[in-house]
Amino acid sequence: MRRLHAILLTDYIGAILIALLVAQAIIVFFTMLVQQITYYSYFAHRSLPETPYRPSHWEAVITSGVRIVLYLLTAYLLARWLYGTGANGSANTMNDQPALLPEEPQP
Repeated sequence: MRRLHAILLTDYIGAILIALLVAQAIIVFFTMLVQQITYYSYFAHRSLPETPYRPSHWEAVITSGVRIVLYLLTAYLLARWLYGTGANGSANTMNDQPALLPEEPQP
């Protein structure tokens, strides 16, 4: 597990994965928005009965909402695991590491 954590953190694969999950959530949101706009614009003047063969438009909203929540939750948990706070409450960044090169003396 530590090896996977190190690979995801040092090769920027984790950051790319988080960005892809957030982008996918945005894509699903806009797809849901366009579906609802087209649904209401098409069926606003037509009164068609609900049949078992035509799914309700609320079903699409609920499934898209669940997908958005799952994408964002996964991105948050992955970001928290990779870049979360340490035991002392500070973030795990490169700035917390000690300097490797000695400082030059000041004249």
